[in-house]
Amino acid sequence: MHNNGSICLPDVFCCTEIVRVYLSMANPQKSPKRLIFSDLDGSLLDHYTYSFEPAKACLGMLETVNIPVVLVSSKTRKEIEALREVLGNTHPFIVEKGAAVFVPQAYFKRQPKDTRAVDEYWVKEFCEPRNHWLQLVNSMLPEKWFSAATCLYWVGLKSSVNPAYT
Repeated sequence: MHNNGSICLPDVFCCTEIVRVYLSMANPQKSPKRLIFSDLDGSLLDHYTYSFEPAKACLGMLETVNIPVVLVSSKTRKEIEALREVLGNTHPFIVEKGAAVFVPQAYFKRQPKDTRAVDEYWVKEFCEPRNHWLQLVNSMLPEKWFSAATCLYWVGLKSSVNPAYT
């Protein structure tokens, strides 16, 4: 358990306690829905190896009693989707430090308010899309300066840059 009272998921003893308390309730199926939000790097995933092996038993217990684990990360949608596949996680997830929430379309009976359909998700975005910011940066750069794509490449946010734009 962390100093703030939150539980790091790989702590199987604590996870077992959560499940035990949940199952000991008079009628857990009629109680308010429980869910867990988990960061990835250094929490659900080992900080150095990115292994989730210590958390597998806990995740299985939570899934058995229908307590969803909502993944929250600075990672992109594609990165989290790949991890969700490996984990067998089918629950909503939060990307890019809270920039958007992705809810699988079959997750609820109705589409949540203020979301839009994107592929197989209902998405609630809390900021403008990446292209908006690229256009804004490009509009602020004089022609003799570098493009936003080049700047993103320099700071490590883009893996390659077209030399014609440098």
